[in-house]
Amino acid sequence: LARIFPLAGVTTNPSIVAAGKTPLDELLPALHDALGGKGRLFAQVMATTAEGMVEDARKLRAIINDLVVKVPVTAEGLAAIKMLKAEGIPTLGTAVYGAAQGMLSALAGAEYVAPYVNRVDAQGGDGIQTVIELQQLTRRSQRCWPRALKPRVRRWTACWQAASPSRCRWTWRSSLLPL
Repeated sequence: LARIFPLAGVTTNPSIVAAGKTPLDELLPALHDALGGKGRLFAQVMATTAEGMVEDARKLRAIINDLVVKVPVTAEGLAAIKMLKAEGIPTLGTAVYGAAQGMLSALAGAEYVAPYVNRVDAQGGDGIQTVIELQQLTRRSQRCWPRALKPRVRRWTACWQAASPSRCRWTWRSSLLPL
């Protein structure tokens, strides 16, 4: 696919990896090679404690050193995101079901947020509205964020505006939003 389509990155999760039955130490390098040196590779931690997530992240980064680590945005996940940020390991806050949850992941130090648009819709919510609220929340919060965070929020806002999700609701099912 990378030969035909312009790919910005590849993401995977534990259930996809388990279904494929290819060990991570083989799968991640293959995915990284498929990107041809372009785009980001994302892989998720499995542990449920902050310390375990940090250890998982280190193991994933030992396989692919420029990998972005996906961390579920739970209380333990937020603690892990903060610890990984301190180590210079980039993260994606995943399993985000609400704007406030996404904002917390950004404040903890996540470089990306992955709202579960399709799952929010399946549960009777409005996934696109959740993303819009996250965008609005980050805009309002820019005033009180440290200077270092403001450029990331502006970059996220520009990426979001360029995506124009309101015009493609029927295809907009999952999103990786850079902050």
